[in-house]
Amino acid sequence: MELTKIIKDSIWYGVVPKLSSIISIIVLPIVTPYLTPKDYGIYGIISAYLSLLNGISTLGLHMHLPNSFFTLKQNYKLLWRRIFGTILISCLILSIILFCIYIFVLTEIPLNQRWNVALLAVIPLLFSANGLIANNFYVLIGKPQPLVLRNLLGSIISIITFFICARFFKMGYLSWIIASAFATVVIFVLFIKPIWINEKIYPQIEKSSRRQIKLLKIALPVIPHNLGHILLSSADRIIMTILGISIVDIGLYSNGHQIGDYTSFAIVGIFTAVSPSIQKAYRTNNNKSTYYYYQTTQILCSIIVFLLAIWMKEIYSILIKNEELQRSYLVASIICFSLAMYGNYSFMSTAAFIKEKTGYILYLVFIPGIINILLAFCFIPIWGYIGAAFAMLIANWTNSFIPFFVKFYKNEMKMMLGGIHIIFYFMILNIGLFLLSLFLKETNILIKAITTLTIVYISIFYYRRILIPLKNQNTSIL
Repeated sequence: MELTKIIKDSIWYGVVPKLSSIISIIVLPIVTPYLTPKDYGIYGIISAYLSLLNGISTLGLHMHLPNSFFTLKQNYKLLWRRIFGTILISCLILSIILFCIYIFVLTEIPLNQRWNVALLAVIPLLFSANGLIANNFYVLIGKPQPLVLRNLLGSIISIITFFICARFFKMGYLSWIIASAFATVVIFVLFIKPIWINEKIYPQIEKSSRRQIKLLKIALPVIPHNLGHILLSSADRIIMTILGISIVDIGLYSNGHQIGDYTSFAIVGIFTAVSPSIQKAYRTNNNKSTYYYYQTTQILCSIIVFLLAIWMKEIYSILIKNEELQRSYLVASIICFSLAMYGNYSFMSTAAFIKEKTGYILYLVFIPGIINILLAFCFIPIWGYIGAAFAMLIANWTNSFIPFFVKFYKNEMKMMLGGIHIIFYFMILNIGLFLLSLFLKETNILIKAITTLTIVYISIFYYRRILIPLKNQNTSIL
């Protein structure tokens, strides 16, 4: 796969699906004067619990979707239907549990309003299964357009709803809740015809308990893996409520986390686009190809997070027309850098999923998730909500050390990369870039511009001199 192909597919999978979020960024200067840190705090708590239960809702069964696509060939849809039905039932049960949680934790909202808020807030979980099936199907068949365009339509409707509610009706946190619920239902309906009717992938009840147990036995270890992601991305706000951090500070952190997490659109898009090629190279034991993909994607990630981090203050001054919320720019910069080493997670998880070593997946995010919780409990009482951002950064980067201590990943990464020393080199590089970003964040625009051009030039030079010759050694599969 050529670099241009990687970038093109990254745009389809990473950027285009998030055009709605890009539009949301554009409208931020218009709506932020009507949103308060308290609004961000309440919605941050709602989204944290939603993410927690959403991570459990699939029961890990989603891992069977790509594997069965490759192994069962034309018969994969039979399995997908039964998985679809099981996930729908799971979402229904967990939505009821989530509703009860909201009733008890949203104490900032009057009780007579809390019932309606909780009912609306569980809709994204209740109707999430259709999107999961569609996302796996269209990515695996290599046709992003039907997936992207339907998601985009639903999301644009959501943005319009959010804009109207926030700007004209001044509904605060309710604007997000109403828009999110509306978008989820619209997207669910949009995929019924192409997935349920055209492709014959509709939900069925699994009648064989023996078959269900066999699937769950492999899949259930993935739940801690999913929860690990949640512990890394959402547990911090739950911890802040436990530690008695004010709803305003939670809101400031939530705003910074939201803006910083927009970086994931590009990062995840890169690896979504390259994933089929990585899998092909891995399955054929072509370590020169995987080495090329590793370096190329890791360099792209490092450049993206560094440039966004050093320009974050300027980005905030343009987008966030609210003096209270502008204090969150440092959180956003740190959250950006927490994604700098995402490549290690992507490559290691590829090996674990393909070989169905689901027990080893726990190392990738569940252990970093636990580390995030422990560090958050230590850092937040000392540094407040900024401490939560540093805890997340450190915890995210700990998975880069896993190949040095876990034999399975050590062997797999050696096979893919020819050695694990390259992981250490990129770790040192990103630590240096992070420290440099902290130094440059308050400097003038000229210095930032010169730094930007220098970093881009060095990266292009390295790609042309080092990576292109490496790629040309394996033109038959790249």
